[in-house]
Amino acid sequence: MGVAASTIETIERRKSQESLDELQAFIYRMNAAEWQYVNLHWELFEQSNRLIDEFYECLYDGGFEDYELSEDVTTSELGALKKGIFVEIIITVLRMLKESGEFVRHGINEDLLLGLQFGDPSARDVLMMEEVSEHVNSPFWHSQVMRNSRYLLRAE
Repeated sequence: MGVAASTIETIERRKSQESLDELQAFIYRMNAAEWQYVNLHWELFEQSNRLIDEFYECLYDGGFEDYELSEDVTTSELGALKKGIFVEIIITVLRMLKESGEFVRHGINEDLLLGLQFGDPSARDVLMMEEVSEHVNSPFWHSQVMRNSRYLLRAE
């Protein structure tokens, strides 16, 4: 996990310099890979990243063997468990940062876009992005995430 950030001024400057059409400007505004500041304040996420790494190792190195999972647990059920825990971690961390006023304290706009993004998202990844957005964004930003999801799914 990390922070990607862009400013309204940066977006406006890029729009004027590159003569972006409405769709290109929207894509630039919504997708962190296009932003100026990526992986800012990584230290805020050190503990969360460590927990995610431990969880990943349990999933793929057989660490769940210590738990009494039913023998008839399917791969898709285990995948749903993995997705659910991962999404919950992200929602919890973003809510804690937002509710603590951490962003506002640093002079960042109170109604900012928060969420989960992948470099080249699959349809399943897009659903995860939507789920996180629903829990951490204002109605305005969530509607923008949903619009971006439609764009991402068409690009697949």
